[in-house]
Amino acid sequence: MRLAGLTGRTFSVTAHAYDIFLTPRNLREKLARADAVFTGCDYNVEYLRRLVPEANLHKIVMGVDVALFERGAPLPQGRTALAIGRLVEKKGFDVLLTAVAQLPDVRLRLVGDGPLWGQLEAQARRCGRVELLGSRAPAEVRAELERADVLAMPCVVARDGDRDSMPVVVKEAMAMGLLVVASDEVGLPECVFAPWGFLAPPGDAGALAEGLCAALALDPGARRRAGAAARAWVQANTDVDGETARMAAVIEALPRPSDLARSPQ
Repeated sequence: MRLAGLTGRTFSVTAHAYDIFLTPRNLREKLARADAVFTGCDYNVEYLRRLVPEANLHKIVMGVDVALFERGAPLPQGRTALAIGRLVEKKGFDVLLTAVAQLPDVRLRLVGDGPLWGQLEAQARRCGRVELLGSRAPAEVRAELERADVLAMPCVVARDGDRDSMPVVVKEAMAMGLLVVASDEVGLPECVFAPWGFLAPPGDAGALAEGLCAALALDPGARRRAGAAARAWVQANTDVDGETARMAAVIEALPRPSDLARSPQ
């Protein structure tokens, strides 16, 4: 923004949840002065539109490489839930561990590291069916998605206002044909819905446990069909090449500084 002011060039902004809700430095000014503003879900778009109605807003989803996230083996048809993310309040993993503790035949594998490791490790020891795996390389994360039966994403709005918008790992899991159990929060309802999605109120461990039960109760055929529908939705709506092309088209259509200089005053 500052360079644009000095040089007369145009600029665009991509606003992620962290930029919008946790550290919104100069956010109004950035939105008002940018020639184009991009963000990843309707939840963010609606918030930003209320903040600066005149902003040139565009929803560009954080896309998935559907060729990379394609199953190499059938769904395992077990009772293993997987969660992936930083161990921070907004992920809601403490709620997830409380939910899993209510389900004696469900195992949870949790990939990630962060400041809540000690708290979640203590919860995991009490539950006895939770493995904290720490950080993993991308290939290892993909392997975990291959082995899981369901992905859990129980996001909440943290006490400091921090929150997710539409976590990419949810769309990666859907591309792998996984069922998803998530909270009815932020942009998650925009991609987590029937037949592959099960939603619970944020922070409600009992409802989250019910969602996990409902997902894992589906017979093998229903799981396969739901997973195929999830992958098809990702291909149609969040393919990384398609979303990149849409973003590029918006930028290409913006007036060039030379065009502005030639325009009549």
